[in-house]
Amino acid sequence: MSILLFLCGFKTAGDSKDTVVRFRDLTITISNFEIFNAGHYVKYVQTTDTVYLEAELGELFEGKLIKISSPLENLQLRQHYETTISVYVEADHCDLTDWKHYLSPVLPVKQLQPNTFIANSYTPKQREIFPPTTVEEFKKAVQNHCDPYYFPKIRKMKQFTPDNSLIGISSYFLDITGKDPKTKKIVKKVLVINNPLGC
Repeated sequence: MSILLFLCGFKTAGDSKDTVVRFRDLTITISNFEIFNAGHYVKYVQTTDTVYLEAELGELFEGKLIKISSPLENLQLRQHYETTISVYVEADHCDLTDWKHYLSPVLPVKQLQPNTFIANSYTPKQREIFPPTTVEEFKKAVQNHCDPYYFPKIRKMKQFTPDNSLIGISSYFLDITGKDPKTKKIVKKVLVINNPLGC
């Protein structure tokens, strides 16, 4: 399957701000990374163990510095990602977020110093991984999940090309675990960072 790898552009230096997410037992700071509605996560302590963030257009989570402020012991971070395929028609696109996905293996995040980590990065080849898919399956998915505008444009599609399909990382998953020094129980928090496609 020959499909154009899809990457968003980077913001210029100095354009980004830090993202801060507060839980009851830890605070996570992602340096030089912007999300939508950032003030909510700084102002309010999150009451769920999993928080969903929407990255600003053009932001890239990979390689970002992650700092954890917490009394938890033995902090560990692990990361994986999900890819999504999109139909691309005359500069318009529809992301098939409710269809097939590839989920990467969960791998440790490199620790630079106590409570400081750097988010994993991925190669172009890793970004292209997607479950085996036929053209007919793809067309049916577009018909079922996208605006009616798209299907007639690809009805006669015979193969995947950079003109009709894109694959990109649609979400990053960051697992943070640590041991409560008082109860000795393991605490786990998860950040799901949804990555905009089509920028």
